[in-house]
Amino acid sequence: MKVASRDLLVLILTDLSIVLYLYFQSISGYLITEPQALPTLYALLAILFILSVPASVASRRLHTYARYLHASFVFSLIVLLLLNERLIATPFIIMPLLVSLITYADRYPGRRNFIVLALFVGIEFLFVFISGIIRYEPVSVNNIILGSIYDDENPAGVPALFAYSDYVSSGHLVMTLSPVYLLLTGFLASVITQNFSMIYNLVSGTGRYLRPDLVGSGLVLFSCQCEGILAALPSLASLVVNLIFIPLIAESAILVVMTNLLLQTYFLRNRGFPPFERHREQTSMKAPIYAILLLAPIILLIYGSLLGWQYTIYFFFGMNIVMYLDGMLFFIILAKVANLNLKPGTLMASGIFTLCSTAMFVWFIPPLVASVLQNFVLYGVMILVTFAAGLGTGFVYSTISTKSRGIYWETIAMMISLLALVMLYYTAEFGYSPWASFGASEVFFFSIVLVALSYPLLWITTNAALSRVAAARAA
Repeated sequence: MKVASRDLLVLILTDLSIVLYLYFQSISGYLITEPQALPTLYALLAILFILSVPASVASRRLHTYARYLHASFVFSLIVLLLLNERLIATPFIIMPLLVSLITYADRYPGRRNFIVLALFVGIEFLFVFISGIIRYEPVSVNNIILGSIYDDENPAGVPALFAYSDYVSSGHLVMTLSPVYLLLTGFLASVITQNFSMIYNLVSGTGRYLRPDLVGSGLVLFSCQCEGILAALPSLASLVVNLIFIPLIAESAILVVMTNLLLQTYFLRNRGFPPFERHREQTSMKAPIYAILLLAPIILLIYGSLLGWQYTIYFFFGMNIVMYLDGMLFFIILAKVANLNLKPGTLMASGIFTLCSTAMFVWFIPPLVASVLQNFVLYGVMILVTFAAGLGTGFVYSTISTKSRGIYWETIAMMISLLALVMLYYTAEFGYSPWASFGASEVFFFSIVLVALSYPLLWITTNAALSRVAAARAA
């Protein structure tokens, strides 16, 4: 109980230090505060205080909560230090920051716990910088200005995540203070950090290497989503942006939390998740499914091309990806049916995979897209090359060990997901399309659809790999 009470005291003193810092800057005339911004500021300080109270409860269940609460305070103080440009006010930040670090080190000793702290702070900074919550302004201001976001934005044009937000302008930095967004990213950073820690314990226990992408899709997706919300406002209707991004954010949060639950409930207990376990079925039962999966894309390709659908971004890029996967599936089925036993060397297999994946993504290069859309023969060449690239990828897949195939699927899912993210970030950030044949809004919405479809696939492949690791530990 003494440790928990001390933690509560440290966290409350940190709250008071922030209040004293703001008060000192205000009475010295350095902090300029607009009355409309005060309610949000008071709300943020109250939230920090309320979140500190559970830390006084001596419970093992709240041990993890208290650790990430400490980490949140460390992150907040570092941000305040970045915004501060007056040397005389620095002690109000440095002292509580040092006390917080010392308390954390005493309560959570060991190098691994400091790695957890550094990872949490790093993820939070990744969120705020990529999202534009903290951004660089070329024109410096001499004072700290605290204002309301509604000074420059119509209330109807502010996304739900940033409702009732303030902004802080200091020197060359501007930060948006959104209670909803900061709570959301704090929660997600905690869960993602905890996932990473548990995955490390799981994978290192089997003597296998740790893949950083196992942290999950929520970190990358959230980092890009919030940037998309802010950057897309000038060019897209705010209502549409809210309707699109809120489901995507909900999808990301659900996937991250589900990974956490699976880790605690199954994987760390050396139990595989039943839906990811291999179920052997008769080949005759699978044959109709294989036939549908192979023939449906080809029928759709022929039908859509005759109707001129290739001039829409959904069909053009969508069929490129689908034909790549169809070619891969075709060779995998062929290898099983014909009982092919091909064993290329590791170097050759890596070269074939690199060449084939490049052959699929090369058709996203803007000059090639323009040429293909102007020439139906080139469009046919693109489809054939993409299908052949899928065949090559399927060839490599069929020759590698069963244990490595999960990582192979992860790599393919990651490539498609990163492609979607690059398209989403580019159009949201710069407001125009890299392809002259497709408008910015068309590319923007297509990338959102691709993100929404690809990230569940990435989540499945990642957790299936973790399930196999857990089952292997139990064996």
